[in-house]
Amino acid sequence: MNKPYIICIDDEQIVLTSLSGQLKNYFGDKIIIEAVESGEEALEVIAEYLDMHKQEPHLIISDQIMPSMTGDEVLAAINQEHPRAKKILLTGQADKHDLIKIINSTSLYRYIEKPWDKMDLNLTVREAIKAYEGDLIVENQQKELISLNKHLENKVKERTRQLEEKNNEILAGIRYAKKIQDGILPDFESLHHWFEDSFLLHRPLDLLSGDFFWCSRVDNKLVISVVDCTGHGVPGALMSIVGNDLLNDIIMLQGITDPGQILNLLNDGVNRVLKQKDTGLRDGMDMSLCVLDMESKQIHFSGAVNPLYYVKDENVHTLEANRWSIGDIRIANNHYETATLNMDEIDVLYMSTDGYFDQFGGDEDRKFSSRRFLQLIGENSSKPMLEQSSLLNSAIDNWKQEKNQIDDIMVLGIRLKR
Repeated sequence: MNKPYIICIDDEQIVLTSLSGQLKNYFGDKIIIEAVESGEEALEVIAEYLDMHKQEPHLIISDQIMPSMTGDEVLAAINQEHPRAKKILLTGQADKHDLIKIINSTSLYRYIEKPWDKMDLNLTVREAIKAYEGDLIVENQQKELISLNKHLENKVKERTRQLEEKNNEILAGIRYAKKIQDGILPDFESLHHWFEDSFLLHRPLDLLSGDFFWCSRVDNKLVISVVDCTGHGVPGALMSIVGNDLLNDIIMLQGITDPGQILNLLNDGVNRVLKQKDTGLRDGMDMSLCVLDMESKQIHFSGAVNPLYYVKDENVHTLEANRWSIGDIRIANNHYETATLNMDEIDVLYMSTDGYFDQFGGDEDRKFSSRRFLQLIGENSSKPMLEQSSLLNSAIDNWKQEKNQIDDIMVLGIRLKR
């Protein structure tokens, strides 16, 4: 097999030199690197190399912001002729909607934020090359399979049966894991006991969920939280157990009930449990956390990214959260603060993860948005909470129509007074 052939594209020579030099230092003479300053030049170089050596590029690494042709445009053009080639896009903070369009048009292997981490980029390039070679092997195997005699069909059927059995075993394990997750995490009935006119709308993307509800009473204080862990499915579920255990320790064992202090200790706990200083993991959680003090009739709140919504005097208000996630090691000295409201002045409380707002749909395939969410709860806040839950459920179904759900969804509503 020929040496892996890599194209690096960036209109800034200093960045291009740094990128290609870094890869040469890491891979040595095991790869061939072409460094070009524009998408047009990249297309010409690829065509010439293919004509001379009968080899397409294994990997293209392109900057996004370039004159004439942007990174996604050149990757899309290359993808039409070389769909097997892996593509990496170097960009700044990207919008999720834009990324989905780029992934669909370029078959993007991965995008990496600038400035990139050298080791992360090196390992990503190594895995991309392996993935390309793996795809090539699979294609060759498929060609060989087509030429085999019909008697091999029985072996294929047997293998299919074994895979189905293994898949069923995996699904059975995930279903059982869901039972364990449901058994460990607090039950909504623990809150419903104190506030009968309340609801919890929970729509996991997979069998296992990364969104979870947490509630406990400490003396005359009721601690309530809606948490959105990194990822969904199995990774999200694992983080939910980590978050649940840390909340139990901080609130139930240490007896801490100040929301800001709880989030600060939770952030430290996630850093410690995931060994983030050593592993570089950014996994964590966004959340809103309220402490309802039944004696002082006050609501104390702190949030990590996710705010608190409440209805007062028939108007919907937003109590903003701190802007950084729990476990975000990119933020230095991320301190969480506590805000206070008078309970007697509040009619209804709402907490939500971002899955509801971020669901794509509608005629123009846009996010539902927090604006529509606030309008929806504002129009229906006087209705019974279970009816509101049903309306929220129907609204998101009507919005996404036939589109797939993209994230876990959780919305909590509590009526404090009539």
